[in-house]
Amino acid sequence: MKIRYLALQLVIIFLVVGCAAVDEYNFEDYSSSTVSATTLQSVDIESSPESNVFADRLRLLIGSAPNYAGHYVVAGFGCGTSCQIVTIVDIDTGKVSMPTTSSEGACYSKASRLLIVNPFIADSYGDSLPASAYTYYYLMDDNGLELLDKTKEPFSGVCEFGQ
Repeated sequence: MKIRYLALQLVIIFLVVGCAAVDEYNFEDYSSSTVSATTLQSVDIESSPESNVFADRLRLLIGSAPNYAGHYVVAGFGCGTSCQIVTIVDIDTGKVSMPTTSSEGACYSKASRLLIVNPFIADSYGDSLPASAYTYYYLMDDNGLELLDKTKEPFSGVCEFGQ
């Protein structure tokens, strides 16, 4: 009887913890203080070592309105099969950051600091999800992106931009 009770407790804990890890990340919970009304005026190609390779594509972003965290433009540039470089350009400074890659895109919101990389990767692979495949949750702060979590579970929300 004790074993059944313990097993039931473990199942309940697993369900509660497993669901909470994915459901706790919502764009609204990580809102930006403001959303800029300006557009990207220039791109500082020298601000990132990788920028030179994508200079022409980066210049095409000039004139874009912010689509992430109030004053950034996010774009994905192909880097091979199932590979995109997540590129973030600061509208105020033109500085470029290429902090991570994805194999299944990214989700983001113009009014939120939350960035989700590979949001639906588990849906794409089904039961044959590779060991190296994760959905990553990042938070933009003054020092750049901070990794909040990685999980095998797909994002259950809706993307405003991206994916």
